[in-house]
Amino acid sequence: MRKLSIFFTVLLSAILLAVACYAVTFEVRQLTDNNTDDAYPSLHSGTISWQQWDGNDSEIYYWDGNSIIQVSDNSTNDVFPSLYNGTIAWHGWDGNDWEVYYWDGNSTIQVTDNNTDDGHPSLYNGTIAWHGWDGNDSEIYYWDGNNTVQVTDNNSDDARASLHDGTIAWQQWDGNDDEIYYWDGNNTMRITDNSIDDARPSLYSGTIAWHVWDGTDGEIYYWDGNNITQITNNNEDDWFPSIYNGAIAWNGWNGNDWEVYYWDGNNIAKVTNNDTSGGHASLYGNSVAWDEWDGTDTEIYYAGIIPYTYVGGDSGCFIMNAAYGSRMAIK
Repeated sequence: MRKLSIFFTVLLSAILLAVACYAVTFEVRQLTDNNTDDAYPSLHSGTISWQQWDGNDSEIYYWDGNSIIQVSDNSTNDVFPSLYNGTIAWHGWDGNDWEVYYWDGNSTIQVTDNNTDDGHPSLYNGTIAWHGWDGNDSEIYYWDGNNTVQVTDNNSDDARASLHDGTIAWQQWDGNDDEIYYWDGNNTMRITDNSIDDARPSLYSGTIAWHVWDGTDGEIYYWDGNNITQITNNNEDDWFPSIYNGAIAWNGWNGNDWEVYYWDGNNIAKVTNNDTSGGHASLYGNSVAWDEWDGTDTEIYYAGIIPYTYVGGDSGCFIMNAAYGSRMAIK
């Protein structure tokens, strides 16, 4: 009986030790390595788009998982790409104002053509949402692949649209601060109602992440379709969230530089932990991409996320937050 008791004690200890050693780990790779700035990556299904400075202006680039393609090539700025399944939307300067452009994988079309600024498009399966100036303020617009619909029509600035499957989230100025709104394709819902700025929403399947200025610093919040949860609560800035299927990635200040963080729905882990700043995180599937300063310019990095991986040794457990230079494919 004593031997049996000892056996179960040892077994329980081993189980608890193993459970304690399960964590989210990351395989990090550097995608670009050049002498110019690469920034604002957009990640989708193992591929990445971003903007790159060519010495005269910014152009749009695309990595299909194997090779890098230059999508735009002109003498004006093309910036803030949004990627979906090998197609890209962005806004570009036409010589007079900012317009929305769309690349279907083969050719580029100009979606907007007016005398006012249209910017920060969000792409989903051949449809695009963006904010555009109507002559008085900024409104949200939606293009279904053929026709454009004006989603908002008010006297307040509506900006930073995030599109997913025919629904849109955005930030709206209410006269005192920015709040988060959500359009389900038919009706508009106000998600936040407070006295602090709620901004930069990221939408996925009826759930939204955004950052909030709490009077001291930026924090990350999450709406699951019913309730709002505060994800971060610290004394440092957390900005620019990207959401996918209940998980969120963002950029946070650690007191010295910007790092990339990841919340799996329960716990927060550091994707990067170095002495250089990483920004503009983009999350999709089990991967996250970002731009990072390499000491000379910004380059594009990405990481494969390995949830609940056991890392152990003879002397016990340790958690490996990142392994630079690995060759794990992203999905």
